[in-house]
Amino acid sequence: MRAKKIKVICGVGFNRIHEGHKFFLREAKKLGDELIVMISHDNLNRRKNGKKAVPALRRKKVVEALGIADKVFVGDSKDRVKIIRKEMPDIIALGYDQSMPELKDMERIKITIIGKKRCDWPGDDPLMRKYHDEEWGVPVHDDRHLFELLILEGAQAGLSWETILKRRATYRIAFHNFDIEKVANYGPEKIADLLQDEGIIRNRLKVNAAVKNARAVLEIQREFGSFDAYLWSYVPDGTPLQPDRPSLADIPALAPESQALSKDLKKRGMTFVGPTIIYAFMQSAGLVNDHQVSCFRHEPVKLLSKS
Repeated sequence: MRAKKIKVICGVGFNRIHEGHKFFLREAKKLGDELIVMISHDNLNRRKNGKKAVPALRRKKVVEALGIADKVFVGDSKDRVKIIRKEMPDIIALGYDQSMPELKDMERIKITIIGKKRCDWPGDDPLMRKYHDEEWGVPVHDDRHLFELLILEGAQAGLSWETILKRRATYRIAFHNFDIEKVANYGPEKIADLLQDEGIIRNRLKVNAAVKNARAVLEIQREFGSFDAYLWSYVPDGTPLQPDRPSLADIPALAPESQALSKDLKKRGMTFVGPTIIYAFMQSAGLVNDHQVSCFRHEPVKLLSKS
């Protein structure tokens, strides 16, 4: 089944484009698959300041030249409403200083504020922000990718996710890019090599768990057809949970679904799969959308679950 394309509309009224505008357009583009930009006929702020406004058609050409937008329209507030009703976007992206009062009767359309307002947990670390912005909460259905996240979440036990994320590239090298069959066939010699690898967490129990868990995944694949089918059977209708958390304090350490999945994984011989670790895995693999409702990724990730 072909995934539904997510359509995003945003408006810009700049006179001279600068990096802030480029940032806004790039971030709006990340929210979906198709970006439609609306250019106002003139720049009222410039007129108020007594400065000559750059013609709208010239500004349109500037936006088109950036190669970010899929479509660019010029119009006033009435034209914007017509364009929005015609294009029927999933998301309208606004900057913190923008408003579109004409949208008040269009409740179907989600409004996303770009600034960026993120969840609280990534902090200021660029790598953590990139992971949050591009991966966390996005539904994963590839068995290799799911196995990677399971092993990395287990490796995190007692440590921070930042510690693991900084070693992710070396983990992929050390564990044959998390090829499930290859990891399942690791013997004593390979395990000894891994315990000498400074690029990973050199904990014997965690390294042994990766091998043991790979073997269990192969059994699951034989039984269910795929690791993906097995894991997603633990959420209702095989779709991500959407708890709509207001703040970081509202996000639990575990959930009934993670407890049930953890219990079954343990029965199958896996280790480092406690309910707290499994809940973190469910968050990273998109089985639950725990982006805070104020986060700019909350709505786009929610829309992905409907694709």
